[in-house]
Amino acid sequence: MGIRHLTTFLRPYAAAESLDGKQVVIDGPSFAHQIYYICLRASPGARNALEAAPSYQILVDTAIAWLDTIRESNVEIKKIYFDGFLPPAKLDVRLQRLQNSTHQLTQFHQSNNEPCRSSFPQTNSTPVSLFQNTAVRSGLTALPALSFVVPAILEALKASSIYADITEVVPGEADLYCARYLEKHGGVVFTSDSDLLVHDLGHDGAVSFFHDIESSENDASGILRAQIFQPAVISDRLALPNSHGLHSLAFEISMDNHGTFPKLLTRAQSLKAVKENLQMFEDFLKEYAPLPIQSDLPTDVETLRVLRRLHPRTSEYVLHFPSLARIASQPLVSGKSASLSPHIFLPFLLDCPVRTNAWEVSTATRQLAYGLVNVMVPATEQVSSVFEHRRQTDNSDGRELMLPEVPDISGACIAIVETYKELKKKLPEFTEKQLWIAFAVHQDIEWSAMNSKTPISQLLLQRLAYPKISDPSGYFGWDIVQFFAQLQGSLYSLRILQQITSLVVSIEPKTLIPEAVRDLNSLLSSVPRLVDYPDLGTASSIIRKSEEGLRFMKGLKDILKILDSSSSSTASGPSKSRKSSRKKRKRDQAGSELPVGKAKSSNPFSLLESG
Repeated sequence: MGIRHLTTFLRPYAAAESLDGKQVVIDGPSFAHQIYYICLRASPGARNALEAAPSYQILVDTAIAWLDTIRESNVEIKKIYFDGFLPPAKLDVRLQRLQNSTHQLTQFHQSNNEPCRSSFPQTNSTPVSLFQNTAVRSGLTALPALSFVVPAILEALKASSIYADITEVVPGEADLYCARYLEKHGGVVFTSDSDLLVHDLGHDGAVSFFHDIESSENDASGILRAQIFQPAVISDRLALPNSHGLHSLAFEISMDNHGTFPKLLTRAQSLKAVKENLQMFEDFLKEYAPLPIQSDLPTDVETLRVLRRLHPRTSEYVLHFPSLARIASQPLVSGKSASLSPHIFLPFLLDCPVRTNAWEVSTATRQLAYGLVNVMVPATEQVSSVFEHRRQTDNSDGRELMLPEVPDISGACIAIVETYKELKKKLPEFTEKQLWIAFAVHQDIEWSAMNSKTPISQLLLQRLAYPKISDPSGYFGWDIVQFFAQLQGSLYSLRILQQITSLVVSIEPKTLIPEAVRDLNSLLSSVPRLVDYPDLGTASSIIRKSEEGLRFMKGLKDILKILDSSSSSTASGPSKSRKSSRKKRKRDQAGSELPVGKAKSSNPFSLLESG
C-alpha cells in the first residue's frame, strides 16, 4: 500500500548506484504487477485494457526474461517472496479495493458496448523493453489487472529449475519476510511498496523501486543501475532520533499528508506527533513489527513443502486453520479465530458485470475444496461455511457458502472422477487440456439447466457466427468476454481443488486419507497450467481461422454435441429483443445474490448419467 509522499520526500537522499555485485530479495506481488505493466506497454495498437491484455504465456515469459537479465547483470537473487496470508486487520482495506475494482469494471462496461475488436488481443506482442520505465497509457489501466497475474508468475517460477528453490509463499505478508531477510543478511529489496522504507532493514538493508531500475544506453556492459534508498543512512542524514528512525517521519506524514517536508521533518525530529498521539503511534507500528525469530522446521516436512507452493488465495484459506498455520510457522496473528468462518477473496474476474458472476458456475468445485480441509484438521477447527468475495459494491460479508459434511466428501470426489472418465469415454481423441475444458463446459450446461438460463457456451457459438464478430474488422461483445472469464474461473476452481487435495494427501498417516481423495488428487494433476488457459486471444485466433482457433472451435462443438443440453432454456440469439434481454439481465443479477442454501438441490456433476 505505502505511505503517500514518503518516497517523494526521501528521493533526494537516495543514491544512484550500479547493481553490479548486489544481493537482492524480490517482493513477489509487486514484481508480478510490474511485469503486467511492462506487457501493457508492448501493445501500442490496443485501445483499452482488454485489447492490450497479454496472454499468461507472454506474461510469464516476460517475468523470466526480466529475472534472467537481472542475473546476467551480476546481481544475485537470494529470495522471491509471495504473500501467503493477509491479517484480518486488512479486511476493510481489501473490501475497499474490491469495491474499487468492481466500480472500474462497471464503468468500463458502461463506456464500451463493443469491448474488444476481433483482431485483439494480438498473440504476438511488440518486443518488450524490460527496463524502459515509460508510463502506461491511462486507457490501458482503466480495468483491474488480469485475474491471475500473481499465481501465473508464481506457478512459472516454481516450475523453473533456476528460480524454484528461491521462490517461496510465506505464511504472512511478503514485505515482512523481505525485511527480515535484509535485517539479518543485508542487501537490496526490489519492490513497488514504500512501506518497506519504514520496516527495520538493519544497517545494511536497502530499498530499490522497480521503476527506478534502468539500463544505460551508452553502456555496452549490460550493467543495470538503480536509485538505492538505505533507510538507516537516510535517517542519520535527516537527524531523526535513533530510537525511532524513519518511523517518526512516516507517522508524521500519515497524520498530515498535506504538510510540507520541512515542517514534517522538524516535527519528526522532536517526536511531536508521537508524543501527542502515543496510542495511535503504537497502533501504527504494529504493521511494521518485525517477525519473531524463525523456529526449527516442523516434522511435517511434506505438508510444509505443499504449503509453500500454494497459490496465495488458497494459502490464505488453509492458514486460517491453526494446526496448518503452526506447520507453516506462521507468527501469532491478532484477530484470527478458528471459530469464525474464513473470508476468501477470489481473484477478480474481468467478466460482464450485468450477468451472473463468472465464478458462480464453478461454486460446487470450490465448496468441495474448502470442505476438504476439514478432513485433515481437528474437529475443534472445522468450519461449516466460508464467505467468498467476488464482485462487490459494498462492505457486506460476501457470499456465504455452506460446506459439505466430512462423510459426504468422498461421494463428491467420486462424482468428479466419474464425470471426467465419462467425458473421456465420449471424447476419446481429446487431450487432457481439452477434457478439462469439456468438464468446465459441462458445468456451464448443468448449472444453466438448474437455473433456467442459456449456457454461455452455446451463446459463444452463436455470437461467433454473427457477422459483426466473425469479420476480423469486427468486435467481440460481452457474451464472449463472459465465456472466457467463466471458463477460466472453472479451470482455476479445479486448480484450487488440486492444491487442497495435494495438501490433504500430504498428511500422515496415509491411512487417514480417503481413497476417493487420493484418486481425485491423482486425476487433478492434469489440470491445465495457467499459461494454457483459453482467453480472448483464443477468440481472436478463431476469427483469424488460425490452427489454434479452428481446433478450439471444433473441440467446443464436439463437447456440445455429446452433452445432453435438452434441459437448458431456449437459446437467445443476437436477434432477441432489447426488452427480453433486459429482463434476462435482471434475472441474472438476482440469481447471483441467492445464497447457496436456497439453490436447487442437485448433483452438479450428474449431467452425463443418462448419456
